[in-house]
Amino acid sequence: MARQISISDEVFEKIKYLKDTLELESYSKVIDYLIKNAEIDLRTIINLEFEEFKGRISRYIEVIEPIELIRVFYLTYIELSGSEAELAVSELRTAILRVIQNQRNKKEKK
Repeated sequence: MARQISISDEVFEKIKYLKDTLELESYSKVIDYLIKNAEIDLRTIINLEFEEFKGRISRYIEVIEPIELIRVFYLTYIELSGSEAELAVSELRTAILRVIQNQRNKKEKK
């Protein structure tokens, strides 16, 4: 199914140039080529996703430091081996559960 999109004249000229240079059949083929050859590493994807999430959640909650800590965890996690990664997840789970339990205990004492 064909769709129409709006792009600036500058972008159109660049796509047209690539279409001619790469001898591709259509502008869709140029866009497909660019998508397939776009190199976005996992660290960039994680950072982009967390920035988007942080923006959404900050509309409702002012404290975003835990999100930053989780982002840093994932950036570290992707570089760990299988057993190291499992241990890191286990330690994170234990730490989060400890914080939750401490908060519950504080509420009960009040």
